Amino acid sequence: MLSTESFNSFSPGIEDEIRKVIIKSSDATCFLDPMPTRLIKGQIDILLPTITKIVNESLSSGLFPTDMKKNNLVKPILKKPSLDSEVLNNYRSISNLQFLSILIEPAAVSRITKQVTVNKLYEPPQSAYRAVSSTETTIVKAQNDIHMMIDDKKAVILIRLDLSAVFDTVDHNLLLSWMMTRLGIGGTVLTWLNLYLSGRSQSQHR
Repeated sequence: MLSTESFNSFSPGIEDEIRKVIIKSSDATCFLDPMPTRLIKGQIDILLPTITKIVNESLSSGLFPTDMKKNNLVKPILKKPSLDSEVLNNYRSISNLQFLSILIEPAAVSRITKQVTVNKLYEPPQSAYRAVSSTETTIVKAQNDIHMMIDDKKAVILIRLDLSAVFDTVDHNLLLSWMMTRLGIGGTVLTWLNLYLSGRSQSQHR
């Protein structure tokens, strides 16, 4: 295991943090939510203490609500309006998550991201899911590396791999094991991640 600070428990979320996530959230409402997102935003001062308590309960207990894993509604959307609606490959799926799930997830992500950032655990070439990095920075780096190799009169071979449904190909046990050994994650945080990833199901919204 690499020498890094262990990460065994989440720090609690504060109301200002949760408020910002609520305000930035889309107004879209999942049909399984007990009230519309717009109503939650309109009554944020009243609901915020209770919502923050629910988020913190999930983080501190290492539990992710089972109901939020088994009731994700998926709606097929045409990739482009001009495409043939009779061809299934022309659709992409949109997962309509429950609002509380949308609030709990970023609270956990921000704390895991801090662990990775503080301990400098990002892979050097990683661009996705990293501050001030994107697919554009990846392309620029690849292009620059190619130009430098050519200028140095070296042969260049570029291999590109595009995995379809890449997140569906990840073995969860291997992922959790990697998080333990590489990121120093354990304790309640590892329990939360394990429960977050397991036992999920989806249904189609018509």
